[in-house]
Amino acid sequence: MGNCVFMKSRQFHLIHFFSIGSFILLILLPLFLGMKRILFASEGWSFSYIHSFQTHNLTSGVLWFTFLQATLSTLLTIIIGLPLAWILARYHWKKAPLMRAILTMPFVTPTIVAAMGFLAIIGRGGLNLIGNEDYRFMALILAHAWFNIALIIRFVEPVISRVHPSMEEQLRFLQMGRTPYQRIRCFWIPILWPSILSGAILTFTFSFTSFAMIRWITPGNLSLESFMAIHSSGVGIPGYLVEINQLILAAFLLQLTILVIGLGAIGILQKKLSSVIPLVDEKYEKPKPQKIRLILYPALLFVVTPLISVIVGSFRIQDRTKRGTYFWGLDGWKRAINGSYAHTDIIDATMQSLVYASMTVIIAVPLGLLITKSLIELEKRSNHKARIAETFLMLPFCISAVMIGLGILIGFMKWQPDLMSHWWIPVLPHIIIATPFVIRIFLSTYRSIDGELIEHAKTLGLANWALFWNIEWHYIRPPLIVASLFCAAISLGEFGASWMLARDGSFDTLSVLIDQIMSKPGFDPLTYPTAMAVATVLMIITLSFFTIAEKWRDEHNGGGF
Repeated sequence: MGNCVFMKSRQFHLIHFFSIGSFILLILLPLFLGMKRILFASEGWSFSYIHSFQTHNLTSGVLWFTFLQATLSTLLTIIIGLPLAWILARYHWKKAPLMRAILTMPFVTPTIVAAMGFLAIIGRGGLNLIGNEDYRFMALILAHAWFNIALIIRFVEPVISRVHPSMEEQLRFLQMGRTPYQRIRCFWIPILWPSILSGAILTFTFSFTSFAMIRWITPGNLSLESFMAIHSSGVGIPGYLVEINQLILAAFLLQLTILVIGLGAIGILQKKLSSVIPLVDEKYEKPKPQKIRLILYPALLFVVTPLISVIVGSFRIQDRTKRGTYFWGLDGWKRAINGSYAHTDIIDATMQSLVYASMTVIIAVPLGLLITKSLIELEKRSNHKARIAETFLMLPFCISAVMIGLGILIGFMKWQPDLMSHWWIPVLPHIIIATPFVIRIFLSTYRSIDGELIEHAKTLGLANWALFWNIEWHYIRPPLIVASLFCAAISLGEFGASWMLARDGSFDTLSVLIDQIMSKPGFDPLTYPTAMAVATVLMIITLSFFTIAEKWRDEHNGGGF
């Protein structure tokens, strides 16, 4: 009997250690190999690289710009997102799920598509502000806020909606709650600050690692992310561009340090999200919105405008004979289909993108499910170890796509140069980036399953496969569909790593194709419409997946998001 228990325990440790450890290794190995190669090409490490990064003519102001735009983007996102979270939570809306879905669309929109949308608004034929660097910078901040408002809403709205209005009413009779300011300071801030800070940290992270938007909305500025991407072509070669290697190594370590600190803060805040105050799920009658509609409806318009601008821009063509005039036509779509503006055409790029998305789903979803089950079992034995493992598994949230692509590009070239010619290599970063989202979706579901039900089934002698099929499957079927569609959407929209690994025409995705077309001379009147046509196709496919996923998402746990 003792040997049987020992063997089961050992089997548990082996299976679950392998599932969790293999993914952590998949995350860290490219980074380790890439950093090792850059370190070798940099002729060692010195803290003087950090100082050189601040003073070198190539990187002067890069760190400041990165922090500035990320900080301002975070502040604006909070300013826009908090009122929206409040009115969605405190008022009765007939089409509340639809409104939440619309406000979430920016977050699942590919960043390269978002960049095209804001370019269409501020560019020629739009507001015509593209020649002013200050307006470009403001557009970048607005684009980041547009992309990230869903984070603030999704973190904050559930907390507000679970606080019964009577709790605040009772506070009005106390000395500390007589004025709105006192109620905010003494009641709402203690309740909401973990949620607000969690959303703010993730917003800062995504803005800090932004690549596509900075590359195209503010091409005159470089962030840490864009600097590493643009100057990566000659990196990792001993004796060649030693100074560039040193600067990229400094940027790599600076960004990694800052983002890991952010991830650690998120891990600490997760413990506080449910322990600040006892919240209730009691149903209560919410007031109907009246004047408050004047806030929500403009916000919905703000969300859909860049998306509509992409579609309109694909048909709007500048007249060569009359400066400043435009006409409607299908020329951009024709150029996108025949592929004369890039290494490939829109049909081949779409097929390639769908193949990568399918492979990502086939690998990331089962892997994420296995890792989730491992984490749940680990939580039963050691909650502390499970927290540590979960933090490491969420590393792709703070390790940017460019860092992952750089690690694969440079690390694997040293380890096995022939690997870079394989068509499946670009799928690796997609899997690394998408799997943590899959884990988050499944975790919320598995944590809601009644543990006693599982234990009773085990007591009755139900085999593991029967346990999964008869009990777990009914719980995870909707999240499985959500995870698969969300995973496919992430793969389709991924740009940073794909830009580094698949931009030679061999394995171009739709996001890379947009970038290639936009890199053509700007005086060609068909450059913008062609890029917008490809962006429209990518947007429609991605948002179609998201729309289907929203129908299966559980409103009670947020579907893991």
